[in-house]
Amino acid sequence: MCSAITGNLITEWQLKHGVSDEALLEFYKLFQPNGTPHDDGKSESATSKACELMSAKYGARLWRNNSGATKDENGRMIRYGLGNTSKRINDVMKSSDYIGFVPRLITPEMVGTRIAQFMALEMKKPNWKLIPSDKRGQAQANFGSIVSNGGGIFSFISAPEQFMEIMNNVK
Repeated sequence: MCSAITGNLITEWQLKHGVSDEALLEFYKLFQPNGTPHDDGKSESATSKACELMSAKYGARLWRNNSGATKDENGRMIRYGLGNTSKRINDVMKSSDYIGFVPRLITPEMVGTRIAQFMALEMKKPNWKLIPSDKRGQAQANFGSIVSNGGGIFSFISAPEQFMEIMNNVK
């Protein structure tokens, strides 16, 4: 089993259920960016800004979700960011760079009302790939699994075209 990623929820689940490394790697690929990097090799920041601007075209709303911890003037640890409630939790689950929603039209049996579907996007530099030894990426994928399993939209994004593809597939 993937010993390089010990100590995270996915590895514990893998061991508990006897999931092979091949199956786990196939699972990781579900979260891989599938677009091409910026032609000019721009940074994660450039991708973030482009996606922020494009989100309005699709009626989506995205907010930057800064996450971290610092000590206040009395030495108390102050944590900020979605889900960053303790170091223990933050070691295995890190919320995405952008949190937001996509408006969705409910089917006729729900009388045509609209809902806001939760969306979490983790911005990455061009050519980034999720690998078993990337503990931060694994923790971000854990958060993504929670979002996806709850009916939300989650993706790692390394190019604006990937965001456009997601939004064009939202129905």
